[in-house]
Amino acid sequence: MTAQPSIGSDERVAAALSRVLHEDVRWIEATIGDRDTDRVHALRRRLKRCRALLRAIAPAVPQAAAALGALREAAAAMGPIRDRQVREAMRAELAAPGRAAARRTEPAEEESFGDGEAFDTAATAAARARAALAGFEITGGRRLMNEALRRAVKRQRKAFRRAAAVGDTDSLHRWRRTLQDLVSLCVFAGARLGRGSGLRRKAERIVDLLGEDHDLALLQAAARDEVMGLAERRARLRRSALRRGRRLASAKPPFLRRRAA
Repeated sequence: MTAQPSIGSDERVAAALSRVLHEDVRWIEATIGDRDTDRVHALRRRLKRCRALLRAIAPAVPQAAAALGALREAAAAMGPIRDRQVREAMRAELAAPGRAAARRTEPAEEESFGDGEAFDTAATAAARARAALAGFEITGGRRLMNEALRRAVKRQRKAFRRAAAVGDTDSLHRWRRTLQDLVSLCVFAGARLGRGSGLRRKAERIVDLLGEDHDLALLQAAARDEVMGLAERRARLRRSALRRGRRLASAKPPFLRRRAA
């Protein structure tokens, strides 16, 4: 597991990008196949972080496109497995004493016979990503990160405006993905570049709210009948996320007002 997913105090930005990407891809390869719910969740999070960093270096590293495509394939293979685990976890939570329970939902889901194939597909894709990154070099790491942070802020603002206007599950989920990319970049930049610590905390809170809403949406879609109290709970989560999103979209981080070093 990556001990430090951010730039070390005495580490060059380019060297840190290379280190974190290689450590992440090795961890992903080693973890694929572990069916524990927490490990699958951690794997999905690591895939997202790795892809965010690959998008950051893509303008300067030709191999990044191939690695990014391979990890996107791995994430797509793991998606249905994670979604099923989320539905089961949400069913258990809603059925707990003191919580609103489903009147009638689908029976508990069995592990799919296709899971083994999905794990194999993800493992093969991760190996391709590792091969694509072998021997690559990064130059101008600080400039790449500054530009990537600017792009990430602009993307999340655009996605927020779309989510606020449309308000459906898909637009909210797309907004959440842009926020996750922004958080990954802020975590990596950390104190070393002095970038986005306050922005990261605000974005993380919105990610949590939207993540819970998305989990409930998965359960709602699988239910045969209405789940009592679920619609109201989702509405509260969305209102809170959009309220925080408006404040985040109106803020202008200092690094947006400076030219890349």
